[in-house]
Amino acid sequence: AFPVWGIPLFLMVCCPPTIILLWMVAVQNDGSLTEFLRTTTWQDFAARFPLPSFTAAKILVCWALLQLVLLVVLPGKEHFGPVTAMGNRPHYKLNGVAAFLVTHALVVIAAYSLVIFSPTILYDDFGETLSLLCLLAFIFCAVLNWKGLRFPSTTDTNRTGNVISNFYWGVELHPTIIGVSLKQLVVCRLSMMSWSVILLSF
Repeated sequence: AFPVWGIPLFLMVCCPPTIILLWMVAVQNDGSLTEFLRTTTWQDFAARFPLPSFTAAKILVCWALLQLVLLVVLPGKEHFGPVTAMGNRPHYKLNGVAAFLVTHALVVIAAYSLVIFSPTILYDDFGETLSLLCLLAFIFCAVLNWKGLRFPSTTDTNRTGNVISNFYWGVELHPTIIGVSLKQLVVCRLSMMSWSVILLSF
């Protein structure tokens, strides 16, 4: 029988390089997969592969710190989620709209008025940023897995006994650090908020 951890392992191994491959095809071969396969040798592929860069690291660090500060500092009502099976109730700070407006105002002012960075900085370093994000995703998931096993935030934990399943699904339902919901920070702010900012860069 096919192991239950087979699909998670396949996704974790194949999705990151596929994302980079799609970027290479779209940007370096004008979106032509046929042209990419026809003209690209292994040496050429290795030479053109976007490696993580210091600029990409600065982009991600500044972005993460900005969204963390806005999540903590901006005012907002406290919202409680549904009660979990273990009797816990997650809570979130509802200041997403304010964070959205402040984020875009700061990006426009910094890029166009103060000229601190180029408006196209993310586009110019998108491949390197994707590579770094793939690497950081594995590191972040490993840290979350370790935290969930050693220092769970609540009693809502799940250990399957399989390392791959634990790593893929996570062992905590609502992980928090210093009172900040990591789901809200990573999913709602770092990820979802970034899409509209990416459009400004492109």
